[in-house]
Amino acid sequence: MTVHELELTGFDAETVLVPDEHGGVVDAIRITVHGPSFPQRALIPELRVGDVRAQLVSIAPDGQSLRGYLRQRPRERSASVVRYGSSQWGTIRRAFRRRRVRPLPKGCQQR
Repeated sequence: MTVHELELTGFDAETVLVPDEHGGVVDAIRITVHGPSFPQRALIPELRVGDVRAQLVSIAPDGQSLRGYLRQRPRERSASVVRYGSSQWGTIRRAFRRRRVRPLPKGCQQR
């Protein structure tokens, strides 16, 4: 099968609160990956930062970004990869750096 490269132009990352399995909330990283086109397919794209797989991945209505949530902290300088099965994939050139993750806004805290 031919593998097609997916063009990725960058990403933003911020700390957010997400529900946990016990009804509380926990810190997670919301990562938004940018590119000229993320195809809407029956197969949801996989987003990974190093060994950590993002959950709840979704594509923006304009198809120019996708978003996922990392419940675990990726290793420093990990590569970010988006792929649609084995047919299409892309890697972000800029390595993941924890210092680039925007923190929770002041006053926003866990319950």
